Amino acid sequence: MLIAPQGFLTLALVVHELLTNAVKYGALSGESGQLVIAWDLDADGNLPLNWHEIGGPPVVVPTKRGFGSTIIYRMVPHELGGDAAIDYAPGGLLARFVIPAKHFELVGNTEIEPLGNHHHARQEARLDGTVLLVEDNMIIALEAEDMLLALGARNVLFASNVAQALRLLTIETPSFALLDINLGSEMSWPIAARLRELGVRYAFATGYSNQIDVPLEHRSAPIISKPYTRDSLSREISDS
Repeated sequence: MLIAPQGFLTLALVVHELLTNAVKYGALSGESGQLVIAWDLDADGNLPLNWHEIGGPPVVVPTKRGFGSTIIYRMVPHELGGDAAIDYAPGGLLARFVIPAKHFELVGNTEIEPLGNHHHARQEARLDGTVLLVEDNMIIALEAEDMLLALGARNVLFASNVAQALRLLTIETPSFALLDINLGSEMSWPIAARLRELGVRYAFATGYSNQIDVPLEHRSAPIISKPYTRDSLSREISDS
């Protein structure tokens, strides 16, 4: 099964929040808890995903909804047009999400490239100065900003479209730039072209894997698959 980029990014954020809560407060916070995740296709061809925590401490219903809870409740309905339901059952949290069929594709045989060992000895790349981050999804941008600051950036300038990014480049020249390739109806090539003129290192980010036809002049720049992690950012930044 192949999940479309938007569906994959949304699910990754939701599962990240669920797993974080399970480790901090739920079934995975102790030694006896278990987590059961199950999925299958329903009669309409949609994909229900069930999350069930067992054997953890007694479940406490939250009195207010924070940022993480908002992601869990709203991301799938808002971003994918699916359903999300959370049950704070005393015996363990139950969550059910339904992903519409348009966001995934059934395939007979999908090859997954194994991770090699050639990155294991590589030291974490370090940034400095100001970094330009171009990303049209606010939640992804916030997480990416945290990672870039953790890698040493002093400041992160944020833009969500080509015009904003080019305007920022007239104000300050960054030491590095991370560019989401797809910015709604735009592509980030004009930003990359201006960065080349300024002699600024840059890397691309995308959730569309190998479906992007990168212009020849930008093919030497690293491409980071989303959702990215601090390790993947560090690895590709060191190659840029």
